[in-house]
Amino acid sequence: TLNVEKAALRLAKLEGLDEEETLILQTAVLYHDTGYIINDTDNELFAVNLVKANLPKFGYNESQIQQIIQIIEATQHNTNNKPSTLLEKIMCDADHDYFGRADYYAVSKKLRMELENYGKEMTNKEWVIYQLNYLENIHEFYTDTAKNIRQYGKNLRIQELKKILKYEEEMEARIQK
Repeated sequence: TLNVEKAALRLAKLEGLDEEETLILQTAVLYHDTGYIINDTDNELFAVNLVKANLPKFGYNESQIQQIIQIIEATQHNTNNKPSTLLEKIMCDADHDYFGRADYYAVSKKLRMELENYGKEMTNKEWVIYQLNYLENIHEFYTDTAKNIRQYGKNLRIQELKKILKYEEEMEARIQK
């Protein structure tokens, strides 16, 4: 979450957000994954309920709360909805900022461990296929800033993962002989 916050604040500055927009975005970022405390599916619903229950106590008005909810909901992976507002786009780009960073493998290793904790274990080959599918067929950067600073790195990760997959398949073929 703190890595996502750092990326979101950087994108907010580069995209020219004002102070209030940045606060709205930062609040959404800090709440967006709180549902993982409960479970790994539909975690956004928990975050939304937490936002509704807590943010009025901190002086957020109804309009701000609705914006925060929409930003959180934009991160849902199980829908075909794409982010529509700049704040939603920044949130989604920040959530996947590591795709284009040099620390991709360290972050993805933590994600794999997280999935394993939820009973979703994969072989190395399955993990590489899972990552490749997401990077090539599902994910996209939405802001011009993220496209400019992260797309190249993401493309490098795709090429690296393809090489890793080829190696995994070669090893699998050797073992089967």
